[in-house]
Amino acid sequence: MKIAYLRRSPPHYPRLTKECNSLVRLGHRVTYIGWDPTPREKRPHELHPDVELRVLELEMELGRPELLKSLRWYWFMLRSLGFRRFDAVHCVDEEAAVMLAPFKHVLFRYLVMDVYDSIIKRKASTPLHAWVFRSIRWLANSVSDRIIETSEELRETLGKFQSKAVVIFNSPEDPGASVQGILPPTDGPLLMALGGSINMRRMALEPLVRVLDRLGPEKILVMSSGQLTDDYSRQQWVKHPCVRHRWLDSSAEYFRQLAECDVVHGVRADAEDSLYRSLVFPQKVFDAVAVGRPVLVATENWVAGWLKQRELGYSCSFRDDQAMERILLECRERRAQLPAFAARARELYLREFDWKRMEERLAALYRQLQQR
Repeated sequence: MKIAYLRRSPPHYPRLTKECNSLVRLGHRVTYIGWDPTPREKRPHELHPDVELRVLELEMELGRPELLKSLRWYWFMLRSLGFRRFDAVHCVDEEAAVMLAPFKHVLFRYLVMDVYDSIIKRKASTPLHAWVFRSIRWLANSVSDRIIETSEELRETLGKFQSKAVVIFNSPEDPGASVQGILPPTDGPLLMALGGSINMRRMALEPLVRVLDRLGPEKILVMSSGQLTDDYSRQQWVKHPCVRHRWLDSSAEYFRQLAECDVVHGVRADAEDSLYRSLVFPQKVFDAVAVGRPVLVATENWVAGWLKQRELGYSCSFRDDQAMERILLECRERRAQLPAFAARARELYLREFDWKRMEERLAALYRQLQQR
């Protein structure tokens, strides 16, 4: 099949890389259509060389949408779809599905919606906003031929549209070879990995900084990586004496950094914003399990119970810096148990979450479309 993978982002995000590369390995012809809002920041990507790139390079300040530039993106998207009749569009999230709905059966045949960050994740400020979010989601679910959700709990929120859905966990490709035999030192400060889109609200940085202030760099160091998306992270977080921040150019570097740490930070303060947010299965959980490290999450997220049941990590309220401090000190004391923990976590990853298993689900989804 000729597939257009459409996401309003540059082509270096792990989820889209995994899916595009899998589709190519499965024999499909893939074109990635995206938007790079920071074209001056040239960042490498790991897309398969057979993925054709059509990326709008148009600068926009993060978090401050401009109407004319958004319209220009919409026009670029439609022109990109029009240059070749695609069999399917694989789009990310409901807003894109709704924008594409009028052109289904004109520019493409099938619409696959990958729900990576649902519109109902947002905390609606008024009942009208909540109604608008629900309406957009209903319309997107209606026009999509298949829907991809990232956990069984989120699939169950689809109601009558569950029959269209397939669960593809946001788990990584096996980093086994790149992290083989790596363990953090058994003495010195505790090493905690923190990465992704870093900002004060999302990562609950203020409570964590209070813990760092009390413990100091002699007891804890945070190995920080990813994109700094607010003034707090750019001006205060990276300057903290307990923080070592750097940009990592490849997934191999990222997983090596996780393996070199004692614990992975997966606390999200936005888990209380909506039911959808509370049900999200954080990517950091899969990343930590893949390298055999415990992960710390917020009790406001349902996955806290999942981790406790399997003894794969720790949880505390994102507001409770005292509990967070106790957990981190406990991690430091249990370093000798890490090799046995790592072996058990890796075995679970390979059995249930290896990306090869997710690729099989993706293959089945598109095979069913072809049979139609």
